[in-house]
Amino acid sequence: MALKIQKEYEMRFHDNFYTNVYLCTLNYPPQETFNSVFKKDMFVKNNKVGFQQVVYYLLEILDKDVLKQKISTWPLYDIRSENEYRNEVMKYVNELNTIYEDANIPNIATSHLITPGGFRFIKFIFKLSQFVLYQHLQRNICPTMLLPLQPSNLDDVTMEAIERVEKVASTINKSVNSVIKNFNQKFASIKVISHNIRNEIWIASDLNESYEGKLKLLKNVSKSKDSSTEISVDIFGTLNTLRLLKEKVERATVLNSYLENRPELTYNGELSCVVDPMRKIRIENNTLNLPNLLESFNLLLEQKCLEVKPTNKESLEKEIKRFSALNKKLESSFEGTNDVYSKSVKMLEKLRNDVKK
Repeated sequence: MALKIQKEYEMRFHDNFYTNVYLCTLNYPPQETFNSVFKKDMFVKNNKVGFQQVVYYLLEILDKDVLKQKISTWPLYDIRSENEYRNEVMKYVNELNTIYEDANIPNIATSHLITPGGFRFIKFIFKLSQFVLYQHLQRNICPTMLLPLQPSNLDDVTMEAIERVEKVASTINKSVNSVIKNFNQKFASIKVISHNIRNEIWIASDLNESYEGKLKLLKNVSKSKDSSTEISVDIFGTLNTLRLLKEKVERATVLNSYLENRPELTYNGELSCVVDPMRKIRIENNTLNLPNLLESFNLLLEQKCLEVKPTNKESLEKEIKRFSALNKKLESSFEGTNDVYSKSVKMLEKLRNDVKK
């Protein structure tokens, strides 16, 4: 039973790794050599060629210019270049945790790269793919995206971070559902209006045929100049009716264009990634909506709390020392200011005495 659970746990890493890389390929089309080796469960067993192609592809997405400086052996031609490539990859990937504060990529040894496959390797390559995908989203789609959760030995810290993420996600879902609901309501009202206008168009068509018949009769009468025939046609009323019908037809044409090409409710990345959440406050008729204000403050606080990283005793002591040093500098500055102030007061008194003399 334990082996089965462990196997399922490992296969989740393989599935998530494949999903991450596949999403990257939608934005960064790979070469044919990559496509020939990229597939599901590709690292269940040792896969040297797959490792070479996938790692270089991911690092190229991360930073193409830096990659050329860090890995100069690509493309690979022989066993010697492959050995140098492994060493360069190991060194560069281990540096990522210092270059990027939130990388959190497991350190990898050269031995793991010689036989790239199995549980340890898939954990490493999954973390790398996750980090590259996160950097792509933050760089191109949502600059204010929340930081990925950092592992912590304290269960309370981990649970609190998860709860905050769930609260932010719940707020976003409520906002999206509200937008969808309003959209469907407005679309339903437009359908009703369009249906009524269609009925009016049909009525107008019948009237138009009637007017055409009367107009034809009127032309015949004017040609024959037969004064004995009377036609009760209100010319001005008819023109006014035709003008109103023309306006309704124009409105119907616009509405029908929406009905024939029903608009799709699409996700707008720019609107969902508002830099300042307080911009979501609605002010109508110069009246501030207090519930929206408080909700926006709450959302802002939740997001800012997620940006606070877990700390430890050493970092706290370091910060205390730094603030103590700053406090001493501030006290010294105050003393210097007081000295200058005292000298200025004395000089002012002296000038006043000189003026009196």
